Amino acid sequence: MNSPHITLPTTDFLRPQPFPAILPQGVTGIGARFGQGEFSEQLFHSHEIYFPEDIRRSVTKRQSEFLAGRILAGHNLALMGVRGFDIVNDEMRCPQWPKGVVGSISHADAVACCITAPDTLFQGVGVDVENIMAVKTVEEIRISIVNQQESLLMRQFSALADNVLFTAVFSAKEAIYKALYPSVRRFFDFSAVNLTGIEADRELLQFEVTESLAAGYGVGTKIAVHFRVQASLLYSWCLLQAA
Repeated sequence: MNSPHITLPTTDFLRPQPFPAILPQGVTGIGARFGQGEFSEQLFHSHEIYFPEDIRRSVTKRQSEFLAGRILAGHNLALMGVRGFDIVNDEMRCPQWPKGVVGSISHADAVACCITAPDTLFQGVGVDVENIMAVKTVEEIRISIVNQQESLLMRQFSALADNVLFTAVFSAKEAIYKALYPSVRRFFDFSAVNLTGIEADRELLQFEVTESLAAGYGVGTKIAVHFRVQASLLYSWCLLQAA
């Protein structure tokens, strides 16, 4: 499925950069910084990116982050030998990937990233990038993201500042949702997985499924999510092995 090396060029709008970690064989990752001030609707045409009606009606910020993510996704697909495929969203805003491919896109402010892989190797993949949350924000939303047991585990861990660790857990749960949603095909909230382990030296969080979600991911199933702090950003990615 792989094609010869293809370089994504730097433009006024998009400045590609490597994904912030070495990914397993078969997984393709890429990141980029993009400029909302350099965005124009004409870029959809010049990059041959489908411009859906709901995005046409949205604000410039949403249009620019959507375009950046789709450019990165198109680049990854080209590396896998897939060209000219329009990645459209379903009713839950989940990107629909071509047959044989699993993938995920994320963005935060002026940063976007994308990972893809063959579905023969992975059942699902999820990536998320977040700005590291302020302490005040953490306290405002903590109760809706983690339960008492998870909070206790996090308080016992001092290798990372509380707001950084909380951002990592929040981001990891987002990545799990993205990886599992194409199989689950329904909404599930943050309580569907519980944080059970923190390995800072490996930049790894361990979770356990608390409700039946998908084939092979029933109650008690273990899921690992890697994370990486890069300046004021935190990246996380979840790779679910194919059966």
